[in-house]
Amino acid sequence: MDKKKEVSTKSTKDDLLDFICKELVPTTATVLKSEKEDWIDRISRAAQTSRRDGIAKAIIGEIKQMRDDGKIPNEYLSTPQAQECLGELFDALANDAPDEKYLIALKKIFAKAASKENMDEWLSERPQQLMRICRKLNGDELTILSACFHYRKRMKMTGNDDYPEISSAEQWPNAVAKDSNNALTPGIVDHYEENLINMKLIGGRNHADRSEIQRSQDFRLTPLGIELCEFIDEPSTLP
Repeated sequence: MDKKKEVSTKSTKDDLLDFICKELVPTTATVLKSEKEDWIDRISRAAQTSRRDGIAKAIIGEIKQMRDDGKIPNEYLSTPQAQECLGELFDALANDAPDEKYLIALKKIFAKAASKENMDEWLSERPQQLMRICRKLNGDELTILSACFHYRKRMKMTGNDDYPEISSAEQWPNAVAKDSNNALTPGIVDHYEENLINMKLIGGRNHADRSEIQRSQDFRLTPLGIELCEFIDEPSTLP
């Protein structure tokens, strides 16, 4: 490795660790250094390439700004939930080669979990669990879920005839693609359908010819799919 590049990478890693341990969560610096070595190591790995290094710095900056703006209470950052969520976020950056939609989804889960409105949930493991599920999805699959969530909300509105309940497996991909603002085609939706079914995020199909979708009353979203979308699809508090 080029010595200048090696020095730069080491400097960046040191900067990130210094910020995490001394500024972002100063009250737990000693604990993090002595008992959270694996968590810190996951953050360190996120700074090993220049692209990921830049994204990692940007994420740290966003978290710091949310803290400074009062969107993330200081006391939240010292909770096990916050540390595990940040560990998942930086581990994803280091190991998953995530796209922009994927990273935004993970950051939204963290931001919602950290909000004052969710203080009663700070001891819950739900955000970490949802992050681990989210890490198994790609940007197109997240777009499909988002389109389903939006369609479902409009479908539930009284008198909204433009969003009827759909039970046809043939019509469903077309409706999803249309509601994605042309980000998807029906063929792309079809391509990812089976994985979303296997992950229990959307319902399967009925009948021998698989012509009817399950859970048409929720535009196919399962309870788990709805729960995930409530975290990643609500208005963001990100900077």
